[in-house]
Amino acid sequence: MLYLFACLANSQDSAVITEQKEQLEDWEDLGERYILYTTIRQSGTGTVNIFDRQSQEVLWTYFNERGHQWVDVQASVAGDRLYVLEEDLFDSNGHGTWLLTLDRNGILSERELPNGHHTIAVREHEGVEQIYTIHNKFIQSDPPLISDVVQLHIGQSSTTFFDLEDWIVWDKATPFFMQLESGMIDKTHVNTLRYDQDRGTLILSCAGINTIIEMDLSGQIVAAYLGSQMEAEAFSESPNYTGYPIFSGAVYDKPHGGLFDEEGVLWSITDIETETGELRKSVMGYRPEDGVLYLNRQIDPPYEGMLPMAGGDVIPVGGQRIVVSWGFSGIVEEVDSEGERVWMIEMPFQEGAGFLGSMNDVSLFLE
Repeated sequence: MLYLFACLANSQDSAVITEQKEQLEDWEDLGERYILYTTIRQSGTGTVNIFDRQSQEVLWTYFNERGHQWVDVQASVAGDRLYVLEEDLFDSNGHGTWLLTLDRNGILSERELPNGHHTIAVREHEGVEQIYTIHNKFIQSDPPLISDVVQLHIGQSSTTFFDLEDWIVWDKATPFFMQLESGMIDKTHVNTLRYDQDRGTLILSCAGINTIIEMDLSGQIVAAYLGSQMEAEAFSESPNYTGYPIFSGAVYDKPHGGLFDEEGVLWSITDIETETGELRKSVMGYRPEDGVLYLNRQIDPPYEGMLPMAGGDVIPVGGQRIVVSWGFSGIVEEVDSEGERVWMIEMPFQEGAGFLGSMNDVSLFLE
């Protein structure tokens, strides 16, 4: 195995590639070439990065000096711009949110969005680029409740694409809801929203209801993939409800991420409870078609004893490989179908890894 130590942009605060194999061969069979990711510091700094899986090096880094956290990044459909979601992530009074547009030289524009969660999705429809975001919806009650809506942005116009409150039967939903320091109850708590190009669907991972939902582009639910202790009766009618199995005393809980690979396996990063009662993050692949849970491709955290952390994301990248962000533990790595690590990037001390983006080719951006 080859070990490479590299500092980017001549900064001691840059990420370091601490482990990698020989450069990839037979590239055509390995799917997505470029991986996008952000890094997060509580102080409001961090970076957005483009990583090349073929050469296994970071090709481009832009440093955040705006005082807020950059939590998610996706490429434009044409691949010539990046969209970065910026938040007051550690503000207990709520998440201020901005959508930034970047080219290779820096920030082109910014747009303030309603109070929301840290995730975006980008797709093209009939030649028009569409951007989807998640925003909080406050429900009058005692204590106040928070749900989520999916917003669709085309140009400077915004509309509500899907309202999760309309789909959930609150009095039958199980209590995965999160109580915030303010006393409000965060019910749906959507962690990630992704557009699955191959299936042509939007996929939401909802920690508050322990469920991943898939919807078509008319805003209709295609399927709901339920975690433990969730029942179909907690939701209004959907074409298909599928339960994740419980294995070895562990339970599926609080999903992040959600995309299908070429074999129809839905990948997410989750909290699980081990047989000893310990909580830890785990990567899970589940194929709803036959109910198979791919434990042989489940991977352990890079370090023994790594504690559960906020955040986390996983995307399939083709060739039966996945890329995993271990959130605030500050690790991004690629894992092959045998569970072997292909490369691993460590972030600097006190710097976490944000969500992943790789849905559109960024070759034009890098020119």
